[in-house]
Amino acid sequence: MPSIPPNFFIGTAVHPGQLLHNPRYRQILQEEFNLLIPENAMKCGWVCQTPNTYNFQAADRIVEFAQQHNQAVRGHVLCWHMGYAPWMKKLTALELEKVLRDYIFATVERYKGQCYTWDVISEAINDKGRPRPSIWSAIEGYIPKCFQWARQADPDAQLIYNVSFEKARSREPE
Repeated sequence: MPSIPPNFFIGTAVHPGQLLHNPRYRQILQEEFNLLIPENAMKCGWVCQTPNTYNFQAADRIVEFAQQHNQAVRGHVLCWHMGYAPWMKKLTALELEKVLRDYIFATVERYKGQCYTWDVISEAINDKGRPRPSIWSAIEGYIPKCFQWARQADPDAQLIYNVSFEKARSREPE
């Protein structure tokens, strides 16, 4: 990789299947990027596909690859409006809060010191400034709670609210 100034990251989302089965994909990741972001492998719906079970295999592969190639990892994403497993739809607000809290602690503690930053919440507010419909909104105060849990699990990690705009807006020049 060419010389990159310290703390200047060039990153990409990583698909675990491609990482596992595609040598050219691995080569490009290794040669062109110094920051890897698990595309889905750390999302609650992926990790918690069945109750009381965590599957970190795909995320572990991404983190191990990054460590082998001296790359940073950005944990993505702890709470996303579409990041839940179907079985979670049947839970009460209190049950859902416990699932989310336990998942955040399990995930952040597992990768403590390996992910320099975490996208704690992603896209909870739409581009009109309104809360986005989500099962997580059944949990009272879920946004600050997610940040609190992530901070407790890894006090040294940077914590981020990740935003994505649905539509690009422009103004005509005056």
